[in-house]
Amino acid sequence: MKNKPKIRKLWHGAAYYPEVWHFSEKVVEEDIRYMKEGGFNLMRMAEFAWSAMESREGCFELDEFHKVMDRLYENGIYTIMCTPSATPPSWLTLRNEETLQMTDEGRRFQHGSRRHGCSNSPLFRGYVMRICEKMAKRFGSHPGVIGWQIDNEIYPNIRDVNGAADRGCCCPICLEKFHRRLEDKFKTVEQLNKAWSLRLWSQEYCSFDEVQHPHMRTWSHPSLITEWNNFRSDSNAEFVRLQAETLRENGVAAPIGTDMMPMGGQSYPDTNRALDVVQFNHYHGKDNLWEACFWYDYIRGIIPGAPFWNTETGMSYTGGASAYGYGPKGFNIVNSLLPYALGGEANCYWLWRAHPAGQELMNGGVITSQGRPQYNFGECAEISGYLKGAEKFLLGTTVKNTGFAMTYSCKTWNMFEGQAISWGLDYQAQMNAAYGALLRANMRPWVIGEEADLNLYKVIYSPFMPCIDECGFGSRLAEWIESGGIWIAGPLTDIRDACGAKHGQNPTGRIEQLTGAYLKYAVPAITFPAPAEIRWDIPGAHSTAEKAQVWADGYETPENCERLGVYAEGELKGLAAAFFAPIGSDGGGIVALGTKPSDKTLAEIASFAFLRKGLKKGPETSPNALAVERISADGSEAGIIALEMGFAEGYVVLPRPMKNIITGEPLSGRVELNAYAALFLE
Repeated sequence: MKNKPKIRKLWHGAAYYPEVWHFSEKVVEEDIRYMKEGGFNLMRMAEFAWSAMESREGCFELDEFHKVMDRLYENGIYTIMCTPSATPPSWLTLRNEETLQMTDEGRRFQHGSRRHGCSNSPLFRGYVMRICEKMAKRFGSHPGVIGWQIDNEIYPNIRDVNGAADRGCCCPICLEKFHRRLEDKFKTVEQLNKAWSLRLWSQEYCSFDEVQHPHMRTWSHPSLITEWNNFRSDSNAEFVRLQAETLRENGVAAPIGTDMMPMGGQSYPDTNRALDVVQFNHYHGKDNLWEACFWYDYIRGIIPGAPFWNTETGMSYTGGASAYGYGPKGFNIVNSLLPYALGGEANCYWLWRAHPAGQELMNGGVITSQGRPQYNFGECAEISGYLKGAEKFLLGTTVKNTGFAMTYSCKTWNMFEGQAISWGLDYQAQMNAAYGALLRANMRPWVIGEEADLNLYKVIYSPFMPCIDECGFGSRLAEWIESGGIWIAGPLTDIRDACGAKHGQNPTGRIEQLTGAYLKYAVPAITFPAPAEIRWDIPGAHSTAEKAQVWADGYETPENCERLGVYAEGELKGLAAAFFAPIGSDGGGIVALGTKPSDKTLAEIASFAFLRKGLKKGPETSPNALAVERISADGSEAGIIALEMGFAEGYVVLPRPMKNIITGEPLSGRVELNAYAALFLE
């Protein structure tokens, strides 16, 4: 049963750790004074506070948190309550070694970090569900609690102090559970051996119990790495679901979520399937803030009909034991307003009062450890002013669906972890680059996973998606194309099955089957030999020439196909680098991309598909600006939110006369934007 918000409003908050200050009344009252001065109405509490709530086994001490929540609520400040499973106390971990994660080299993690508990350990789960039950019964009915957060930044891999990832927990409990997963999936070990082609290098197994976890120091099988990473993701999703069920069973009626990071290895759809609100943490800076748009456009659709909450972002400067740098004045304004513009209903900073010691003592807060406002504290009240003035507009409208989507796959992320396919290929970097090219061309796509309803879109772009079989995506996609959709596919799309193996007959699977094209040659587009030149001839665009990037597929095409790009030299000379194949009777078809086009060419290819399906680009902007169209409940045009994201002057061209919601000023035509300007227009 999904929980719905009891209060719907825009939330402006931060992560609050009163336990660090031993619940000092003086500190709490000083904090509340600054919270009110900055216009804050939300605090997140208790995500790392297990030892403060259960200092000894079975000795629960929840009164102090209740007092703080009461004081916040009395001052109009609400709470997101967090389960503390990311930081089990020493009395639990030191006495129960099996609750600690184990590296692939057999080393147990030590107490003193975070996310070091094994989410598959029955003993650990028992302790976690007990503290969840106690918290739910104590705080579940508190009028000031508007939501819950489970754990903290849960992810399949353990990351060391340098950010390097390994294989996640490899303890005997996890390995046994992995074996049973393989057995359920493949039924017989012979089927596993065949699916993964394990006769190669004599890797065949005689039983499922012989399968080892992939070791970082071993050249492990790509299919094993993919399956193991998906298993780790599923284990974490199950751990989150069990906590959500425990909270609901013990009286929690407020929305429940889990704060996730901008990484795809932990499946967003699977993790949030049992939750009520998608929660998201990010620390993008002034040089890559636009990349946060990719994630907002993705998480907005994970739970249909539900908003998302940006539960963490930096306000002043970020860091651990050392600081990374800080954002200029004005950056905090646009960074904070961006999630609301793209469909969110909350933005929280990490953290409120900077820590006095510990591993993250150099992460700047909203106020310093000594209780002094940061250099940009004044912007908080300004942000609150924007939210107050635009709240009715934001809550009464939604982000306009332009009919254009781009696919993103957490399963693909994990597959690329096992096989990069082309040397040095970084899946997320390639997806960011493709999204950014379309964003700057005013064709910002919605970002969707394999489970999405394809009928909401007329054009779908699927770059770097080796397997299209998850959630029946490939079959549903074929039906959607026959019904009139245009699929822009590639490069490196539909070249693997769900196990990460190549297709048996058609190297590009459904692309060849549906188009009748024949992939004659496929080579990596690397520096030696030099990448082949492609002559692009896209209807409605000027003919151009450019080098192939990342990969080069050369197609022979049937007469009914329209060649959009042809190799002009080398082994692929005369073959199609990209083509459009009409399919069905309603203008549908496939644009097959055999290489990564330049940003300009990608925009022209998308424009080609837009024109055929009658889609319109968004409002014209400078490359450093974003214009988000919003619609009313009846589907009518409601307004635009324009933001400058590059710390430079920019502009937006309004499609019709509009009014600045905050100032009442009428505006029309080309509107100039100062650095980090924010306009709410209706």
